[in-house]
Amino acid sequence: MSGLIAGSTAEAVAFGKALKAAGAQGFAVFPPFPTFLGNPVPTRMIYEYHKAIADGVDLPLIAFQFPKAWGPDFPPETLRELVKIRQVVGLKEASFDTTKTLETIDTARTLPRKIGVMTGSDTFILEAMIFGCDGALIGFAGTATDQLIRMHKAVEAKDFDTAFEIWGRLGPLARYCWRPPIRDYRPRMKEVLVMQGLIRHAAVRPPQLPVDKTERAELRRLAEHAGLITPRRLRAAS
Repeated sequence: MSGLIAGSTAEAVAFGKALKAAGAQGFAVFPPFPTFLGNPVPTRMIYEYHKAIADGVDLPLIAFQFPKAWGPDFPPETLRELVKIRQVVGLKEASFDTTKTLETIDTARTLPRKIGVMTGSDTFILEAMIFGCDGALIGFAGTATDQLIRMHKAVEAKDFDTAFEIWGRLGPLARYCWRPPIRDYRPRMKEVLVMQGLIRHAAVRPPQLPVDKTERAELRRLAEHAGLITPRRLRAAS
């Protein structure tokens, strides 16, 4: 699966074809900003954008529901139109709004065919799974991937004690990384990945700014609490 990010329909179809030729087997379709910026976004506009990509590349597509303040947030009538596109197999529900998440899950259950609803709201991953999301398509899965998989399996098995134990450790870090301004989740997550030894440095592309010393220290504390890195005091004693 590849992200498909473009600013126009023609560009999205052309880029999709290039990605398909390179080996992509499906796409998470990002909204074309600034065209889709703000709500409401006409259902026809959303439908025609995804239909053109579907016709042009003929691969599975995951639509991308954004927070209402950004758009588009895919009201029920829009989902009912999108499901008419055979290639649309899922929805990334990234509203960061629990009420909207529930509305989307409830709507998906009434559709004439199954589409997977995956939470993209990193601040309440466990809760979204308990609500009924089929899984997650999230930036936070760049870390603690194995634990998030365990948490999802625990929810499916209705082993909520295990699920809440995992999220009790991971949740504070996720909520800290994805707090406002949300654009800073990138440098925050990079710092965590450096602490884990998964990447070598946390450089970001200008004009994005790196985290400061205070924020880095809090990220380390939360990553230690999550069990993602060894506490400094243990390292010093070893």
